[in-house]
Amino acid sequence: TALRGFDVDVNQTLYIADTGNQRIIRWPRGASSGTIAAGQSGVSGSGTNVLNGPHDVKFFNNALYIVEFSNYRALKWPLGAN
Repeated sequence: TALRGFDVDVNQTLYIADTGNQRIIRWPRGASSGTIAAGQSGVSGSGTNVLNGPHDVKFFNNALYIVEFSNYRALKWPLGAN
């Protein structure tokens, strides 16, 4: 698993771009495990519900901004979207 970019929101929740597993992981402060915030674990593609090579993630205005290496795009992923 290749972990690339990351960011922290105002609640100190950590968001990690997990390139190898095609997802963004959300780790709330004090949590013992993370959950998928964007993408689908192990599933890549170019659709709006999947990621392909997420390289970086930034949190801004209740949304994740995700840069994908393999799809050559940047996505705005509102929190809670699927």
